[in-house]
Amino acid sequence: MAESDYVAANQAISRTVAKALEVIGADRLFVASSGAAAYADNVGAADDLRLYGRLKRADEELFARWAIDGPGRRAAIGRLFALSGPFINKPETYALADLILAVLSGRPAAVRAPVPVERSYVAVREMLSLVFDALLADTGEPVLRFDTGGEPLEMGELARRVAAVLGGEAQDRVVDGGPGNRYLADHTRWLALLSAHGLTHIPIERQIAETADWLRYAIPSR
Repeated sequence: MAESDYVAANQAISRTVAKALEVIGADRLFVASSGAAAYADNVGAADDLRLYGRLKRADEELFARWAIDGPGRRAAIGRLFALSGPFINKPETYALADLILAVLSGRPAAVRAPVPVERSYVAVREMLSLVFDALLADTGEPVLRFDTGGEPLEMGELARRVAAVLGGEAQDRVVDGGPGNRYLADHTRWLALLSAHGLTHIPIERQIAETADWLRYAIPSR
């Protein structure tokens, strides 16, 4: 798809959603944005990530304005970096589910990236608990913006945690001195936000176990 067509298609979707909100009389909205929005103006990021990030950021502003301009409206706008738990998508593409599936199949949890790769995970139920608490409130600012946090983990360490939780093995790898890949938000800020809403962070070990439980059910041959 040409870039101009991609942008036009995304903008058309956004306009359709914004119009539908008015038609159905919605007064609460959760916007699942992306951590990519933080890279919209990062000249060091890949061009496709920056483009995707700019479109996500534009959606954030569009729907924040929807909440601010309408009496009684509230919006929770979250930049989601990496989530775990039931209904995790693209299980053989994204690292966490792929590592879990490997161990469930009796293979070692193996990371192939030759450079350091850092990610952090939040359980989907943790994120949604925050969203529901914010949207059901009847006081406070009309818009809650947040970035999901999670303990920063290099993928090799994540593989070892997966193996430890599920009783498997993790395969060591050689990491060269090339530039790493970091896709993280501020975990300290996330913990503070959870605390303000009476919530606590679910440790990565529990996230791994819950994700594995669902994958066993969703892909029973594993």
